[in-house]
Amino acid sequence: MRTALLVPTLLLTITAQSQFLHGRLQGAVPGTYIHLLETRGNDLVLVDSANFDDEGHFAFANSTYPTGFYELTVQGTDRVDIILNEGEKEVDLLFHGLPLQQEIQVLVSEENRRLWTYKRASREAQLALEDIQNQRIKASPYDHVVLQRLDSARTAVQASRQSVLDALISEDPDSYFTSVVLADRRLMVSLNGGTKAVRDAVDWDNASLVRSAVYPKGIMALLQSATPATPDMLKNATDSVLHWSQSDLFCWDYARTFMTDLFLQYGPAEVVQHLVDRYVLGPQALTPPDMELLAKVAEQIKLAVGGIAPNVRLPKPGSKDTLSLAELLPRYRYTTLFFYSSTCDHCHEQMPGLSSVHLDLRSSGVHVIGVALDADPEEFERTIVERKISFPCYSELLGWGSPAAMAFAVKSTPHLILLDREGRIVAKPYDHEELRRTLLALLM
Repeated sequence: MRTALLVPTLLLTITAQSQFLHGRLQGAVPGTYIHLLETRGNDLVLVDSANFDDEGHFAFANSTYPTGFYELTVQGTDRVDIILNEGEKEVDLLFHGLPLQQEIQVLVSEENRRLWTYKRASREAQLALEDIQNQRIKASPYDHVVLQRLDSARTAVQASRQSVLDALISEDPDSYFTSVVLADRRLMVSLNGGTKAVRDAVDWDNASLVRSAVYPKGIMALLQSATPATPDMLKNATDSVLHWSQSDLFCWDYARTFMTDLFLQYGPAEVVQHLVDRYVLGPQALTPPDMELLAKVAEQIKLAVGGIAPNVRLPKPGSKDTLSLAELLPRYRYTTLFFYSSTCDHCHEQMPGLSSVHLDLRSSGVHVIGVALDADPEEFERTIVERKISFPCYSELLGWGSPAAMAFAVKSTPHLILLDREGRIVAKPYDHEELRRTLLALLM
């Protein structure tokens, strides 16, 4: 017989119009806490806590929880998955002991009944598949009768698990449980179809999907579809995700944080810098970054648009004179640093346009300087002559060991950085055409 939960009348009045998450843990220590954690992709965020009473009952007094996956945790390590749906006003759970995952009984909540029916079927199937695999290891590779029987058994177990899932989906096609399962299926089908297929498979502005594992899985699929996986292709992919999610700020903010964390860990660093310049501190930051995100990208912030450029030495090959950037900048309203390599074809494509910008706008106080990541002095000089470069060029002749390139975190060439006379980073144009447009706007 179910034990009634004793709750003050005031609590019942409040929760009658919102959600009521409560239950009982047999053997719980009175006064200890049970915590509610919200799933955000692959992470968990603490959103609420409740105490156990003398009979092990607990009740969360918060008003409304957004639809999604959550976890209940006791003692910090013992956790159990649940679903909270704004359309479902009560969730009542009974735990017969610890561990919570094995001792849960859903008393009220169709969402959680479906979730745990499938979890149990999946767990039973996994145990059966492991047993079949162990039998297969022990069987003789020449005993075709036994191997065929084990293959048939494995197929039957998988079909049974799938049958349970299909039945749960058909019970309520509009449930949150169903929506997540179907979203995951669409995503899996799209994986071999390229970027467009992945884009169409994910509901990028659906906040409830962020509270599941599907959303980060979708971001990863989109990034992996960016081939070849050059920094520019990956930047375009991050732009796409943030564009598609921008109608929901919760989705957008999660995508920004997830991708920043990802590229901070695995690189390339220029994609992190792109995210910082444009979406963390830049003009397309739809929400202010929190302190945790700012701390993670502290190094990139130093080189973000609006930051102060490092002072670097600019030696001229064949001359003993070395110019410092701090000496040069006050002479001009705007200075463009053009990091290039004499062996870089894409750099060569930019040189005529940059020479034109330098000549056309120098009367307005615009200056362009080249910083070559070269090692051969003859090649350095030959490129200037053959490409008819009109602006001054410098090089330490250390190739990619260039201190100036490292100070500005240059990872690829060509690389443009626009500075004002105070040394502030004004922009990071993609090419000479964007540079010209940016300068003309600034000079108006």
